[in-house]
Amino acid sequence: MNLLVPWNSRKTALALFTVTQDVIMDELKDRFDLENNATWDLVRNLCAAVWIKDSYRLRLWVEWISKVAFRIATDQSVQSAGDGKQPVSRAEATSLWYILLNKKGALISLYEKELGTGGDKVAQMLSQDFS
Repeated sequence: MNLLVPWNSRKTALALFTVTQDVIMDELKDRFDLENNATWDLVRNLCAAVWIKDSYRLRLWVEWISKVAFRIATDQSVQSAGDGKQPVSRAEATSLWYILLNKKGALISLYEKELGTGGDKVAQMLSQDFS
């Protein structure tokens, strides 16, 4: 299912140079239900990282991606546990997005909850002062 057929480089250029990026973002948010479906693949195909100028709006996209990545990792973890496989690390799947959002504390908490996968060691490492 390719929902992005109408989105092309021309639209990316128009989005980059428009003064009404809010309208474009609202349209895409409704069209793709970004709050529930924003994945990196979708955002990359929309070239959103290229044309979004407002840091607040870019942060919104990253928050949506992190929530969706967490939900997908949770679903995969439940499925793999039912199959008797090693559970998928939710912290690992969302770590990049939490770091970009400057939510180091939340990421440490996620790793601490994943004791069986060695997350406690990662949480201990992240807890150090890197300044």
